[in-house]
Amino acid sequence: MLFSFNPTTIAICVALLMGSTGKGHTRAERHVIALSYLITLFIIIAIAGFLLVSLLVALPATVQLNVSLLLSIVGIVWGIVSIKDYYWYGSHRDISSRLARTLHTYTVKKNDPTSATILGFITAYATVPSIGIPLLLVSALVALSHPYKITFMACFAGMILLPLIIIFIAYLRGLTLSSVIKWKEDSKGTFRLVLGLSGIFLSWLILLSLNGTIAL
Repeated sequence: MLFSFNPTTIAICVALLMGSTGKGHTRAERHVIALSYLITLFIIIAIAGFLLVSLLVALPATVQLNVSLLLSIVGIVWGIVSIKDYYWYGSHRDISSRLARTLHTYTVKKNDPTSATILGFITAYATVPSIGIPLLLVSALVALSHPYKITFMACFAGMILLPLIIIFIAYLRGLTLSSVIKWKEDSKGTFRLVLGLSGIFLSWLILLSLNGTIAL
């Protein structure tokens, strides 16, 4: 759940909802557009998780352990960088200008179920730096502890989307999207801190699992 506090996914979801409002869609149309986006993103993350766990389980034991060790190291480095961003983020952008223009096209200019489905794929690509590493870490932990329960990755995908679902429900009940944007901007640094600490903690669990200290 901590990995779900992702400023990029929240920003894209809010932009999609704002686009629906700007187009004057009915409540039912907004439901369909939002669900098209959320379901697509859920399927992509879940399938990616299924494939990663299946791949790790299929590896020889020694290779699987070495890959898991490498992933834990990558996770620690990623976590440290995220924590650094909490204290000093600098002036770099979360996404490129070109990708930002593409996202604007599929959230504001084109706002329908088809464009929302395409947006799900674009979001999956845009969030590889922030969701990709957690997905790899969770996949490694599942492969080490419960190798035949790849359905756990569906739970991970659901948790990643939980804040977006809550925002959508609150929006339908009258929450102003400007307040969500303000909350996201004010909490951006905290989100990065939470992501970084979570990544390090999960990497630590993988290391403890590898050396037999704990059995998950």
